[in-house]
Amino acid sequence: MNAYNNYVFDSDDKAQIIYNNNIYDNGIIDIEKCKNKIDIIKIDGNLTNILARNTLKEDSNSTCNIERICVQDPSKNFKVTNGRIRKHGQSTLNYPLTSYKIWLN
Repeated sequence: MNAYNNYVFDSDDKAQIIYNNNIYDNGIIDIEKCKNKIDIIKIDGNLTNILARNTLKEDSNSTCNIERICVQDPSKNFKVTNGRIRKHGQSTLNYPLTSYKIWLN
């Protein structure tokens, strides 16, 4: 946070930097505020099993909807309905927020 604060303090266009980094709504990331700023992949569904640390890879299968929004190249946008997602790999099971395997129907 100090690096960000120093960057804003030393910059000429503080208002634009703050606007570009304003992606929260009541402490939750607002996808609508991100869509025109960065590429995103939005995953919706009941992800309880995949987010639980104690769920095994085989038990973490979940049905989900996936949407990719590419700001730089909209031809790379896509939506998947009723796809599947689960934890990926044995060595990465302790990192459920960073390692997923996704199937597209």
